[in-house]
Amino acid sequence: MKTTILLAREGFLSVFVLATLALVSYAADCEFLAAVFTIATLYALWFFRNLERIPDERDRLVFIAPID
Repeated sequence: MKTTILLAREGFLSVFVLATLALVSYAADCEFLAAVFTIATLYALWFFRNLERIPDERDRLVFIAPID
């Protein structure tokens, strides 16, 4: 069985940059910016999530869409 990564490959850079900006803002004591970047990081994690899709093998006409 093939294991899927929880985050799509295309989202790694976005999540990394946003999380880094959130940490830097928090360290610089900019609470508003830290909150904005934290929310943006959580949104990017949700947006680039990689769900495991298991099709129903009994139905020949079923297909998996590339996006939810």
